[in-house]
Amino acid sequence: VFTLAELVNDITPENLHENI
Repeated sequence: VFTLAELVNDITPENLHENI
């Protein structure tokens, strides 16, 4: 079971690092 917070937490840091 995953929450919206975990989904955002998992997609935010990786997205910022991969975006660079």
